[in-house]
Amino acid sequence: MKSKTTLQRRMLYIIIFSSIITIIIASLLINKTMSTKFNEYIEQVGENSNKKIVESIEAEYNKYQVLDERVGEALYRDAYMGNYYLTLINKNGEVVWKMEENDIIALSEENASKKDLGVYDAPKYQLISGDKEIGYVIIGRYSSLLTSEREVNFKSSINRNVIASGFMAILIAIALAIIESRQLSKPIEELSKTAEEISKGNFSVRSYEFSTIREIEALRESINNLGESLYNGEVVRKRLVSDVSHELRTPLNILQNNLEAMIDGIIPISIEKLEIINDEVVRFSKLIDNLKVLKSFEEHSVKMNLKNLDLNKILRSTCENFRLSFEDREVSLEYIEEGDAVIIGDEVKIREVLVNILSNCLKYVKPKGVVKVYLRVLTDTIEVVVWDNGMGINKNDLKFVFERLYRADKSRNSDGLGLGLTICKSIMEAHGGKIFLDSKENHWTEVKLVFNKIK
Repeated sequence: MKSKTTLQRRMLYIIIFSSIITIIIASLLINKTMSTKFNEYIEQVGENSNKKIVESIEAEYNKYQVLDERVGEALYRDAYMGNYYLTLINKNGEVVWKMEENDIIALSEENASKKDLGVYDAPKYQLISGDKEIGYVIIGRYSSLLTSEREVNFKSSINRNVIASGFMAILIAIALAIIESRQLSKPIEELSKTAEEISKGNFSVRSYEFSTIREIEALRESINNLGESLYNGEVVRKRLVSDVSHELRTPLNILQNNLEAMIDGIIPISIEKLEIINDEVVRFSKLIDNLKVLKSFEEHSVKMNLKNLDLNKILRSTCENFRLSFEDREVSLEYIEEGDAVIIGDEVKIREVLVNILSNCLKYVKPKGVVKVYLRVLTDTIEVVVWDNGMGINKNDLKFVFERLYRADKSRNSDGLGLGLTICKSIMEAHGGKIFLDSKENHWTEVKLVFNKIK
């Protein structure tokens, strides 16, 4: 089994290793460049020195008008002091003068005690007086003798500084690697702890370790959103269990109490009492039927009769069916249509959605209130908006309104089962559409249905 290490330590190793390799390569390249440029400088110095020697020989030739030993003797002292060795050759290729071998050996031994002599180089130069060739000179010297002690010290100082800078850079890189690896790993460690807590069922925990790295921050937001979704789901689940128990227990208790009273002779068996029992049976049956419908939509097993529908016509007829009911409650119902609106859908299911929404308006809009139904034809979609100035919904309840058996206000006297909007959402999704609900408590509520437009 492979040993595991922390993210911080792994990142620290990677950053330090990469930094050291980069610094070493950079130091080697700098050192090589400096050495190359320094050698080019020394070669140029040597070339300039040789040109001056050639000029001196040509000047001495002009004195005697002949290239012989007198020219060589005149330059002997300068050659000895300058650490170079001269050989004069006339234009016929004959050696007319050269420094003695003993002089070269003596000079070499004198300088050998100071430094490594290096490579011996002896370039040959043409001698010209006026426009006439007068001969050649061979100037020999050891490469190390071109550089002074000052120049050698300068080169050594540069090399030492490059090495010192490299070590300093490595130390700085290590310090920065420790800081940066900590900054990168800390939010990830925090996210790991948050995810672990969520996996244990603690859905209320959140991560507040912000990161300047986009991907890590996106991951933090995703985990927080996951926790929020699971928390809300847990709240809905608990309320679902409670509501289902309540919705089932209420009709059963009524049935049980009435039947026991009839059996015990406490109350007489009458048509009125039997109708009460029947109403509760119907209510109980309606709850079971709605749950079955919702289950069919969730399992995508519901069958729909899809065809081209005139949405204007469906809205107009549905509003007309509700008009008397709204007038009885002294509520104004307005329908505003815009252009042709043809969709593909199941007319019965679409009407069920509209009936459910308008029924809610009828229940929760006070007398003298207003309900407005708009139809808007957009570029790619068709929107149906139902707006009312009724009781509204608390903002904390808005995110739960489409959950099954959820009723925003338990104090409302409603015979609803809390499945209407859930079924509406399922029907809209089955049609490839969407449903949105927005509200301000005690002011207004707006439900928006979005259908895909036939292209």
